[in-house]
Amino acid sequence: MADENHVFEPSRLAFLVLPGIHIGQKDASVIFSGGPRDISIAGGRAVHRVFVDLQETPLTEDRVADRLCAAGLSLVEAYYILECAKEYGLLGCAITSRDGRVTALFPVEGRAEDPAAAPEPDQQFAVSRFCYVRNRDRRIVIETPLCTDVITLLDPALLDILFSFSTPTKLSQVLHRHPTDTAQIVAFVHHLSRIGVLIQDDEDAAADGDGPGNWEFHDLLFHRRTRIGGHRYPVGATTSAPAQILPAHDVKQRQFAACDLIDLPEPDHDMRRKMADRRFADVIRRRGSIRSYARPLTLGELGGFLTLSARARQRPDSLRTKTTPHLGLHRPYPTGGACYDLEIYVFARECTGLRAGAYHYDPFRHALRDIGAIFGQQRIQDLQSLGFDALPHGGGQLLIMISSFHQRLSMKYGSIAYALTLKHVGALMQSFYLAATALDLSPCALGTGIDGSVDGADAATPFGELLVGEFLLGGPAAAP
Repeated sequence: MADENHVFEPSRLAFLVLPGIHIGQKDASVIFSGGPRDISIAGGRAVHRVFVDLQETPLTEDRVADRLCAAGLSLVEAYYILECAKEYGLLGCAITSRDGRVTALFPVEGRAEDPAAAPEPDQQFAVSRFCYVRNRDRRIVIETPLCTDVITLLDPALLDILFSFSTPTKLSQVLHRHPTDTAQIVAFVHHLSRIGVLIQDDEDAAADGDGPGNWEFHDLLFHRRTRIGGHRYPVGATTSAPAQILPAHDVKQRQFAACDLIDLPEPDHDMRRKMADRRFADVIRRRGSIRSYARPLTLGELGGFLTLSARARQRPDSLRTKTTPHLGLHRPYPTGGACYDLEIYVFARECTGLRAGAYHYDPFRHALRDIGAIFGQQRIQDLQSLGFDALPHGGGQLLIMISSFHQRLSMKYGSIAYALTLKHVGALMQSFYLAATALDLSPCALGTGIDGSVDGADAATPFGELLVGEFLLGGPAAAP
């Protein structure tokens, strides 16, 4: 760059231990925890002190190596430990202001910085539509699903720099507006562009090829955060089974204890014969959505449908313990950790033998609880119209709404809990389709539904029992 204040030399970048990394010592090893993985490095108290100091004072790579050598390591050992610390996500590049304050941290993971990649004043940048800013562990961070790096901001002035690129803007224009610390701005822009927070020429907007242009922001973020490798966060079962949370069935029994119970009929002789005669391959082949009916669904058919698709069965007592009572559950569809977070609600409009209204399905009693008085007539009508209006002329007979107790999964599965919920809904809906097809009924899954709780009581903060799926069921299909 022409002006010496603009000079950006990646080889002189300083490093700092990233926030959230805990440094301990055991025997002759330094223990690092809180990062993508826990690691230990051979070294005594002197090596431990070097990294403790590096939590507060940024140093260049050569300075860190010098201090490690002073602690008794060879030069080769010092640089090897540094590379390990980078590779395992323990160190971040520190961007400093003119007065030496650390204003931002970027993970490095051992990637070599390319001096040729430093931005030029006439380059034009804009904030990627995939960029987002949030509070994480009481620090403001910048993230994007396009990269695993998490940028920690320690100076609010850098948010103003980021805002300057909300529309395509040349670097020189931003430097002109902020002339006091141009080296910091150039370093900041260099890192933001390297990880895809700042882009050139709408490079993430094109909808052709295999690029991110085909993705919506929320879809790409959800996908990357619930798969392994697209981020730095823990994935999978991160805690033990949520024994301190009541099973969803117990919660519902208490909530609807005063509601009338309607026992569902057991499959009769004709229905059992129909179940036995169906070849599984034929059921799979015939499966499909049907939206017109020859006659109304009957209560007996509804009972047989729920028996095949959702009725609970008990596993042997040996599989259950006081701390893992949920392991005693078994249903026709699978769920992660046998948590069975899904609940089934039935909204009947035309079902022979069942009064129109709202019901909760008890999979253990194989019964419906009449919850119309709890929901209220207006809420029932609102929910029914949302489902039944999906059919031509609003001709639906019975609407099934699926809800999820998110906390039952999140206590164990953390960041992938909601992804598991959607997989559970898919598995249950397939069970619905196969059961309906085997019984010559008319199934139809709906693509979306309302946001909130099923009873509408916590519409302002609907984060307890969430509506996650809708399904229409009718009697036998009408003749083509």
